[in-house]
Amino acid sequence: MFKQAKRFRDFLTTEGGRASAITLALLLVLVARLCFVLIYRGGDFNPSGEMTSWSRIALNLVNGSGYVYDRDMPTARRGPVPVLIMAAQFWLFGPQAFPNLIVVNQWFYDVISATLIYCIVMRLFQRRWAAVLAMIIFALHPVVIENSSRVNVEPLATCLLLAFLLAFFRALHQPGWRRFALSGLMLGLSIHSLSTIQFFPFVAIGFIWWCLRFGEQGKLAIVAFCLALLSVWAPWIGRNYRSLGALVPTTTLAGHNLLRDQQTLSEDDYLRFRYAEENEANQIHLLVQQGYDVDVISETERDRMFRIAALDMIRAYPDRYLILTSVRLARLWLGLGLGSRVSLMSCVASLVNGPLIILALWAVVHRRQTWFRSVWLLPALLVYGTTAYVTTVADVRYSIPFTPSMIILACSSLIR
Repeated sequence: MFKQAKRFRDFLTTEGGRASAITLALLLVLVARLCFVLIYRGGDFNPSGEMTSWSRIALNLVNGSGYVYDRDMPTARRGPVPVLIMAAQFWLFGPQAFPNLIVVNQWFYDVISATLIYCIVMRLFQRRWAAVLAMIIFALHPVVIENSSRVNVEPLATCLLLAFLLAFFRALHQPGWRRFALSGLMLGLSIHSLSTIQFFPFVAIGFIWWCLRFGEQGKLAIVAFCLALLSVWAPWIGRNYRSLGALVPTTTLAGHNLLRDQQTLSEDDYLRFRYAEENEANQIHLLVQQGYDVDVISETERDRMFRIAALDMIRAYPDRYLILTSVRLARLWLGLGLGSRVSLMSCVASLVNGPLIILALWAVVHRRQTWFRSVWLLPALLVYGTTAYVTTVADVRYSIPFTPSMIILACSSLIR
């Protein structure tokens, strides 16, 4: 078996082998997702049977109602990038674009993501077989496949985040203000798709300073990066301030997400996983208790109330909050959580992500001395994403935008 593996690795060093392996990996992305929908789901592209919040805003936008969710009031419930892309699909193909066309479009995001993974591994480690292996793991990752086969924002967010990583690594290895501007642009688009990473620019600026120091080159890089980031981010902030009358950097769901997992800390079964319907009912009950009309209260006021209630609950039960945080860690990466239904997908997620986590940790511990400084951006992104979700709200699909970083690190541990 080891001889066959060596022959395969040697085959990948040839030009024909590289082209064949890349083509195979990209085809695997599409075939695996198509088989999942046709065989496992029986052709159902939309198991929930309902439109998502992104698609509802997009359809309202195309119909002339404006950037609204379920009322006539302007919304910042979701970031603009996925909404505008879905709106373009609705404008071209009509409401029938949901869900089949949107789901198939997400598969092509995964194709681009697989290609970006290949480019990142080659940029960082110069090992073609490791790059192809990382592509194949991503193509066949069951959590990624399941998520891409329903209307979700993670496929686009993963693609944009990988584009930022590749642009940023290129900029650090070959400094130039245009490359740093491109990386800032891609990170801004990523934030508009995944609001959780809104604070990651501070980490990126720290890496620019660490790798280039604060000389003329480093100063120019930071300025170019920040200006490009703000050119994408500022219009959305300005729109929200004009439409909502409040400073909303990303979305108005921060308080909702923070309260979602903390609102039951006062109950004896606080570790039990609550599903969306129960969470929504509890939050509406909270608003009614505070004397608010749930049909009139603004999004920003709702977000503020939910944030205050969540922080008060955390202050009242800090010990329970710490225990719940550790439970969310398993829920985020392994799909396991007390009180949640044990499903086939959660078991598969544990079997796949478990070894990847071990290999990634092995790479951090044993291969760190052979890394360039820029490689540390991958574990930094993993730590950032994990911390953001385990302290607020966790579900295994939230780990998907950060899964490629773990896959890359895991494959790097196999390089000798």
